Amino acid sequence: MPLELRALFRKLPRALRLDAELPRDPAAIPLAARQLVKLATLGERVTLGSVVFLDAPQVGAAPARSAIVLSNGTTSARLEGERLNARVEALVPPLLLELHDATALVDVAQRFAAESARLSALHALTRLMLRSEDLDRALYVLLTGVTSGHALGFNRAALFLRDEARERYVGDKAIGPFDASEAHRIWEALEVEGKTFEHLLDDYARADVDTHLQRAVEGAELVKSDALDDELGIAERSVGPVLFRCERPTCSGLRALGASGEFVLQAIQPHGRLLGLLWCDDRFSGAPIDPDRLAALATFVEQIGLVWQNFSLLDRVEKLARFDGLTSVLNRRAIEARLADAQARAVGGERPLSLLLLDVDHFKEVNDERGHAAGDEVLKGLAAILRATVRGADHVGRFGGDEFVVVLPDAGEDVAAAVARRIGDAAAAAGISVSLGGATWPLPVAQIDDLLAIADACLYEAKRGGRRRAKLAGGTRVEFNEASRSR
Repeated sequence: MPLELRALFRKLPRALRLDAELPRDPAAIPLAARQLVKLATLGERVTLGSVVFLDAPQVGAAPARSAIVLSNGTTSARLEGERLNARVEALVPPLLLELHDATALVDVAQRFAAESARLSALHALTRLMLRSEDLDRALYVLLTGVTSGHALGFNRAALFLRDEARERYVGDKAIGPFDASEAHRIWEALEVEGKTFEHLLDDYARADVDTHLQRAVEGAELVKSDALDDELGIAERSVGPVLFRCERPTCSGLRALGASGEFVLQAIQPHGRLLGLLWCDDRFSGAPIDPDRLAALATFVEQIGLVWQNFSLLDRVEKLARFDGLTSVLNRRAIEARLADAQARAVGGERPLSLLLLDVDHFKEVNDERGHAAGDEVLKGLAAILRATVRGADHVGRFGGDEFVVVLPDAGEDVAAAVARRIGDAAAAAGISVSLGGATWPLPVAQIDDLLAIADACLYEAKRGGRRRAKLAGGTRVEFNEASRSR
């Protein structure tokens, strides 16, 4: 049975019953008759009534003729003879006109038009998701499709990301009004401005999407309880969206967001990996959430789940390419790229740039006496100290072994000395002895390309001077706390 005809029968306003008289010889049954009987066995809007198999009246006689009767309870149509020899695609339209009045068929046509427009919009949004440069934008495309009147048309929607460590969902972004007055204002503006999907995404790029609902969702948490009727647990166990009807949700987080009446939850879990949770409703329009919209939502969310998973995989690969596997700071290739970029910006803007180079004192002895696992723990601890003590715009990387580098944009020697002191004192408090060398452009380093070599020379001066200290090219010397001497 052609798929488009199966879809057409599913949309019929009234279910049909099919009764058949068929030859016992299968080869004598016309194709159209077989297709209509098969349709009735598929459990669509056509149910199978009686089927009578007829024998040929005598040996050598022509086989019995097929007859199909379709009825809607008040009207029936009989198909036999030449009518059943026609292609089923040509047979169905006049058949439906016999069984339904024009108003009912116009309603079917309108439903098909609405579904076609919705699918076209979702197809366009799926292309935008696939072209997105980052996951954050792709997820906003998802919410745009869920709430746009051109697509699924829910009044509001929110996305919660799965926090595996804490076993909860954390609010990330939302689209839609928080109350009726905001709903009126937003929808009036959208109608007057006639915004397309691209306009809505431009608003997002300009951070021009702040609403009361967005602020309420950001940082909100949904925690699953042990209750059997807990909405989060039901959504996690379900395939596709779940429609809830309740005035007071079991989940306290949903109650705090004003979820009541009819609302939908769908877990986003491509290939069984739980990534997040989508919530949407029609609180202000009061429109019923019909099965067609739920089916379209399921397909759309399945697409974004795959996009989301792809971005996660790309992010993991990118991190492996840029970050040191042991310490999670930038690897040598990445930190050298950051240094080159910082040098270009410093020269172009005539702004200072400093560099700190450091390593662990007597690190070989740590490995020899306590083992390489202990040495690895020292390196991870030092990396954590570096991340915690540098400024927000600074870059931390591992050159290899126990050697680390810190790039300090817009920092003169006084700032570099202050950062070096914080690093050294924090390392000493953790029982790690370090030495640092530093250099600053434009003074006293005349050539910015010499920063690394001069910082390296200063590091060795700090080593020769007794370790547990920093030596900067401009003459500044910093000695650290003594807490690490006994370690």
